[in-house]
Amino acid sequence: MKKAARLEDITSWIAYVKDAENAIEANIRGRDASIVAAIEEGIGPTEIARHTGMARSRIYQIKASRATDRGRKSDD
Repeated sequence: MKKAARLEDITSWIAYVKDAENAIEANIRGRDASIVAAIEEGIGPTEIARHTGMARSRIYQIKASRATDRGRKSDD
Protein backbone atom coordinates (compact mmCIF):
# COMPACT_ATOMS: atom_id res chain seq x y z
CA MET A 1 0.00 0.00 0.00
CA LYS A 2 2.90 2.36 0.68
CA LYS A 3 4.17 1.95 -2.90
CA ALA A 4 0.77 2.90 -4.31
CA ALA A 5 0.60 5.98 -2.09
CA ARG A 6 4.12 6.97 -3.08
CA LEU A 7 3.31 6.51 -6.77
CA GLU A 8 0.26 8.72 -6.32
CA ASP A 9 2.43 11.39 -4.67
CA ILE A 10 4.92 11.28 -7.53
CA THR A 11 2.17 11.44 -10.15
CA SER A 12 0.61 14.38 -8.35
CA TRP A 13 3.95 16.19 -8.20
CA ILE A 14 4.58 15.65 -11.93
CA ALA A 15 1.15 17.12 -12.74
CA TYR A 16 1.89 20.10 -10.48
CA VAL A 17 5.22 20.75 -12.21
CA LYS A 18 3.65 20.51 -15.67
CA ASP A 19 0.95 23.00 -14.64
CA ALA A 20 3.62 25.36 -13.33
CA GLU A 21 5.62 25.08 -16.56
CA ASN A 22 2.52 25.88 -18.60
CA ALA A 23 1.76 28.91 -16.41
CA ILE A 24 5.32 30.20 -16.79
CA GLU A 25 5.20 29.79 -20.57
CA ALA A 26 1.87 31.64 -20.73
CA ASN A 27 3.31 34.43 -18.58
CA ILE A 28 6.33 34.77 -20.86
CA ARG A 29 4.13 34.86 -23.97
CA GLY A 30 2.05 37.59 -22.34
CA ARG A 31 5.14 39.60 -21.41
CA ASP A 32 6.50 39.27 -24.93
CA ALA A 33 3.19 40.41 -26.42
CA SER A 34 3.19 43.43 -24.11
CA ILE A 35 6.71 44.37 -25.19
CA VAL A 36 5.82 44.09 -28.87
CA ALA A 37 2.68 46.18 -28.32
CA ALA A 38 4.73 48.86 -26.57
CA ILE A 39 7.20 48.96 -29.46
CA GLU A 40 4.36 49.22 -31.96
CA GLU A 41 2.97 52.15 -29.98
CA GLY A 42 6.28 53.95 -30.40
CA ILE A 43 7.97 53.23 -27.09
CA GLY A 44 11.64 52.56 -27.76
CA PRO A 45 13.60 49.52 -26.63
CA THR A 46 15.79 51.68 -24.37
CA GLU A 47 12.75 52.95 -22.48
CA ILE A 48 11.31 49.42 -22.21
CA ALA A 49 14.68 48.12 -20.97
CA ARG A 50 14.85 50.85 -18.36
CA HIS A 51 11.45 49.91 -16.92
CA THR A 52 11.68 46.14 -17.22
CA GLY A 53 15.32 45.55 -16.37
CA MET A 54 15.72 43.50 -19.53
CA ALA A 55 18.61 43.92 -21.94
CA ARG A 56 17.81 45.87 -25.09
CA SER A 57 19.20 43.01 -27.17
CA ARG A 58 16.59 40.69 -25.63
CA ILE A 59 13.84 43.19 -26.45
CA TYR A 60 15.01 43.26 -30.08
CA GLN A 61 15.02 39.45 -30.12
CA ILE A 62 11.44 39.37 -28.82
CA LYS A 63 10.36 41.89 -31.43
CA ALA A 64 12.03 39.95 -34.23
CA SER A 65 10.63 36.66 -33.01
CA ARG A 66 7.08 37.98 -32.79
CA ALA A 67 7.33 39.59 -36.23
CA THR A 68 8.52 36.30 -37.70
CA ASP A 69 5.66 34.48 -35.95
CA ARG A 70 3.25 36.78 -37.76
CA GLY A 71 4.83 36.00 -41.11
CA ARG A 72 6.63 39.28 -41.72
CA LYS A 73 10.18 40.40 -41.19
CA SER A 74 11.17 42.76 -38.44
CA ASP A 75 12.03 46.27 -39.59
CA ASP A 76 15.31 46.32 -37.64
